[in-house]
Amino acid sequence: MPRSINDLIAAHYEPLSCRRKILAAHARVSIRTAENWLARICEPQACSLKNIAENNPEFCADLIAWLQQDAK
Repeated sequence: MPRSINDLIAAHYEPLSCRRKILAAHARVSIRTAENWLARICEPQACSLKNIAENNPEFCADLIAWLQQDAK
């Protein structure tokens, strides 16, 4: 399981050829912000995570599992 939220984001978006652009569109943020998340410079805010989850069902499922695992 990913150790941080940025690891979880990277697991879903780093394999994509247009990862920065797709992540930015899913999160409704700038491409630079998406780059910072993928570079693990900063973490997304809750509203951005919600946007990603709404646009990426696989990420949503993994996010829920990650949060539940972290709560144990």
